[in-house]
Amino acid sequence: MRPALTLLCLALVGTGCGNGGGGSQVGPPEPAAIDMNGTWMVAALERRDSVAPLPTASPIGAPLFPVVVGQQLAIAGGVAEDGTGRLLFDDWGGEAPQRYTNVADGRSFLLDVATAWQTSCASTLAVRAVFVPVDDDTMTGYLDVQYTSDCSPSVLEHEPNGVFLVRLERIFTPALGEASDR
Repeated sequence: MRPALTLLCLALVGTGCGNGGGGSQVGPPEPAAIDMNGTWMVAALERRDSVAPLPTASPIGAPLFPVVVGQQLAIAGGVAEDGTGRLLFDDWGGEAPQRYTNVADGRSFLLDVATAWQTSCASTLAVRAVFVPVDDDTMTGYLDVQYTSDCSPSVLEHEPNGVFLVRLERIFTPALGEASDR
């Protein structure tokens, strides 16, 4: 009889534990939510996959490709733009991307693009990024860039491909109800 009583006591104690009994949740806390609308600048950059030099600005470049300190992008209405009102990496070379996610929901900024185009040569670009807020005016995250082209010579001085740790800082916040100016 004693073993059965011990099992019953353990079962009753066990039902009081966990989430069903009002216990705490297990796992990381929810990330902070911020208003991401505004103009953001690449404030710091580290290459995380090699010791190759950081990319340099290019005449064909766009925000985050090749990624360089000082580049700007805008977030308005839950999406990232290139500063001219166009969605980042949308319709490059006149081609629609094969894969496209561009969401800034206040808790994270996600970018996942794969595109290919043919001009005088064939090129492909894949960009994946995830940024989370550190505070109201700072986001940090990882950026993975993979670019190939059969153009020769390249207009890019340093390897644009790689995995980068990036810090974005807000440099402009639109007034309440106002569209983001770039």
